[in-house]
Amino acid sequence: EAGEVLFRKGDPSDFMYAVLSGEMDVVDPMMVDGQPDEAGTHRFITRLKAGDLLGEMGFIRSVPRSATVIATEPGELLQINWRMIKRLQWLYPPTAHKFFYNLITILSDRLEISTDRLTEISRIDYLTGLINKRGFVEILGREVHRAKRYESKLSLCLMRMDFETAKPEFNHDDRDRMLKYLAGILSQGVRKSD
Repeated sequence: EAGEVLFRKGDPSDFMYAVLSGEMDVVDPMMVDGQPDEAGTHRFITRLKAGDLLGEMGFIRSVPRSATVIATEPGELLQINWRMIKRLQWLYPPTAHKFFYNLITILSDRLEISTDRLTEISRIDYLTGLINKRGFVEILGREVHRAKRYESKLSLCLMRMDFETAKPEFNHDDRDRMLKYLAGILSQGVRKSD
């Protein structure tokens, strides 16, 4: 029914659900003293509709639920557990194969989305440890705003490193190591306020 809590963050998990109809909200409740505060503020994660799976990570890894799921409208769910899957493998191997293939595809899609989101919000280049393009644009915007507000001058220094001309014998890995080394030297000489 609408408003019903399907499971709570931290609950034990040994099954997952396929949503047959209706909609479910996946939320992350705020933690108070190491326990989820169900009556407090929730951070919305996603809304699940017919055809979606929920609870698959807890089911596969046998770890406590990582979020709370609340029905937003009346719906139907199919509970899937290991006993059901083993029976499916024994009675209908091709269907079990298709089930596992679809499950892996869904998990891979979710992993890709998570990776894209983490990459999108990252402001530090993994190779050099310096600020990447996204971080640079944000800092530049802040500094331009600050310079306008306080009517101060803004200076910008750009540096180009041409490894192809300087050392054509360097391969891609050599160039990455050199860039990381130079970035380390430069970052030590730059003040945190700059």
